[in-house]
Amino acid sequence: MYCRIMLTTLLILHCIGLRCQDSIWDSTVDYLDALDQGDIEQISDNQQWFESLDQDIQLNINTCTESDLIFLNILTPFEIQQFLFYRGNYGPFYEISELQVLPGIPLYKLKALSKYMSPVEENLPYTTTHRQQGYFQIQASTYYPLKNGFISQNNLDPAYNGSRYHIITRYKTRISPESGFGLAMEKDAGETFIAGHINQIENYHFHYFKNFNKGLVRNIIIGDFTANWGQGILLYQGFGITKSRNTMMIRRSSPSIKPYLGLNEYNFFRGLAIGLQQNKNWKHSFLLHRIHRDATIHQDSIFGTSFSNISQSGLHRTKNEINAQKNILENIIGLSSRYQLKNIRIGLHNMYSKYNIPYRPAERIYNIHIPSGSSQWSQSMDINALWASWNIFGEIAISSFRHKAYSLGLLTSLDPQLDLSILLRKFEPGYRPLYGNAFSARSTSNNEKGLYLGLQYYPTLQHTISLYLDQWHSLFPTSQTTGPGINRDVLLQYQYKKKNKFNYYLYFKYKWRADNVYDNTDNHSSVFNYSQYNVRIQFSHHLNKNWQSSHRVEYTLIDNINKNNENGVLISSQINYQPSQSQWKGVAKLIYYHTDSFFSRIYSYASDVRYSYSLPFFYGKGWSALIKTSIKLNRRWQLEGRVVSNYLIGAETIGSGDNAINGPFASEVKIQLLYTF
Repeated sequence: MYCRIMLTTLLILHCIGLRCQDSIWDSTVDYLDALDQGDIEQISDNQQWFESLDQDIQLNINTCTESDLIFLNILTPFEIQQFLFYRGNYGPFYEISELQVLPGIPLYKLKALSKYMSPVEENLPYTTTHRQQGYFQIQASTYYPLKNGFISQNNLDPAYNGSRYHIITRYKTRISPESGFGLAMEKDAGETFIAGHINQIENYHFHYFKNFNKGLVRNIIIGDFTANWGQGILLYQGFGITKSRNTMMIRRSSPSIKPYLGLNEYNFFRGLAIGLQQNKNWKHSFLLHRIHRDATIHQDSIFGTSFSNISQSGLHRTKNEINAQKNILENIIGLSSRYQLKNIRIGLHNMYSKYNIPYRPAERIYNIHIPSGSSQWSQSMDINALWASWNIFGEIAISSFRHKAYSLGLLTSLDPQLDLSILLRKFEPGYRPLYGNAFSARSTSNNEKGLYLGLQYYPTLQHTISLYLDQWHSLFPTSQTTGPGINRDVLLQYQYKKKNKFNYYLYFKYKWRADNVYDNTDNHSSVFNYSQYNVRIQFSHHLNKNWQSSHRVEYTLIDNINKNNENGVLISSQINYQPSQSQWKGVAKLIYYHTDSFFSRIYSYASDVRYSYSLPFFYGKGWSALIKTSIKLNRRWQLEGRVVSNYLIGAETIGSGDNAINGPFASEVKIQLLYTF
């Protein structure tokens, strides 16, 4: 059945004339689709990432950083290093046209890059500038019908204490070209405006920053901020992806300190951050952080009072969630120093953390090596070196003077048409960073040893072939396996993209995963491996100047030797109405999906209102329809609305637990008002 559906759909799509948009990223969808599902989950934490993606970017050619150039996705990692090497050794550019002299970079890429470079004479004070200076945003959303958590059952009060509406407000402005202020507040559906037992506003973020062009102090941030050091083994709160369709994106690169205005209630610091520049070679960053975190508290006659885990969801709807609210006090002090000498940069990083009560992990076999206690001191050293066409980078870290981790990578161009990436990593079972985000196969840089190999081949300007191979194994039992397990990932992609013509890609992804199997005869679990295959084909095109469309078919097969094999298919079509002279814009999308269970679920990006994202997964058999529209009321005010409806054929409920909705239909309605200035 699945093969017949796929073949029929592919034949129909193949007969359609294809065109694509003329831009680096065809749309937000294309950027998000290039990432793995685990990476997408980080995006809501990075409001500035969305602001950059959604605005007209202009970079100062003489001050733009490596992270700025990576974001544009025009140059390969090696070409970015060539750009920085040329600017560092031959001095600043005097004209945009000088880009043509850069060695080893094709002319068509330099022309594309020049569109995002500001004239040199502007002497912009910021690396990245945007046309708008600030914005005010208010957003509200809810589900229909009501979720079970809002409904009184068996004459008991509803599980959720607050209203059904999810409300977000943000305000961000620049006080001057060198300083700015931001404030964000959020109420999740089911929460009250005033938080549970602490009697204060539920979730808020704020910051004030000031930059200095001269002197020892270059940056000051008061309030909420993120910090990023090295390759993320010790500390990296920015957006750092793992494996994606862009097989060269394996190296972390982000500003050391950055103001924060996201909605995540965990992955940020609150306090003071200072950036220092001692001279042209030495740069330092200092951070001081203090905040109450949500945690589960335990009382024990032997160990006394302790906490076993920190809740990162930020949800305070039920009694249990409210009781865990702000139970522990987290204090962190950190210092980072970086030395730059021509083509070599070395960083030294130290972080000390302390809680008011000790941490004691749950008694599980996979937690045996995890250190307990109320404090932790960690250090790391990272290096980034460029020699000819070779970019070597890495980081080594140690925590509590005994648990170690390292990552060592290479980026190079073997040929103008062939790029290579290699990354070797090992994180000991006892190494558990509080805010690490290194390139790894799992969500934490812990209990893993692996080798990644990536290739990107450009046979012509229109064709790209991408490949990565990644094999890793856990060094100790994990929450999924009762013993060490070997895992593999393989991705092969072909993309054909012709300017003003069409965009087509086909990819194949293979996963070999370790899992547990339970033996009822002797009541024990053992480790086995199952295989998962994903095939995706997507076309995008312009029907005319106002109408664009994209179509996708994705098929998944899970080959499980201890259970029944599972299949899944997802077919989607989306059409965008974006006239250049009209105040109206709109998106409509229709999805059909049929999978055997949650295990064979398929993810598909869903267009959302500005500064928001959505990557839902689909399982079972059903349909999903999306309509989004926006109208520009005047030069500054914009109103947006979005409705997503799901029909799960034959289902009695959609979802589970308190989040379940009775019946086969569920809809989410969202509205947003945005004022820019």
